[in-house]
Amino acid sequence: TMLFVATGRRSYVLIGLVLFLAGAYVAYLLFPHVHVRVDNWINPFADPSGNGYQTVQALYAFGRGGLFGEGLGQGLPLISGHIPIPAIETDFIFTAIAEELGLVGAFALLALAAGLVARGLRIAILARDDFGSLMAVGLTTSLGLQTLIIVAGNAKLIPL
Repeated sequence: TMLFVATGRRSYVLIGLVLFLAGAYVAYLLFPHVHVRVDNWINPFADPSGNGYQTVQALYAFGRGGLFGEGLGQGLPLISGHIPIPAIETDFIFTAIAEELGLVGAFALLALAAGLVARGLRIAILARDDFGSLMAVGLTTSLGLQTLIIVAGNAKLIPL
């Protein structure tokens, strides 16, 4: 992203995407951990109490949230003394938000994040110098990509 903004050459974005996809494929072939994660992403219900546990519980939490949610602080914090989603305060925070605030609250949060990203990109466009523009794009892209990865991973759109 930064290279594209600095130079304006779209070929850099295409080359970066091709290299990323090639690297992901090689990692899938070489590293068993990546293979397990992708397999769990494709079918977490194959091992719902083992490797797929976290993803399955996240999907159930999305379902429990429904349209308007369980209410703040009313999500399912414990199942028989165990936390249902082990990384709920880190990687799966969006799942907790969707369970407690529902689809409406989750979309409202995504709208706020999208507004923040749009505002950051507008600041980058209006910046008076290259440094300010690149800094605004870099910070905004970092925030936007982190949000996208966490939300898409929680919703089982990408392997997390």
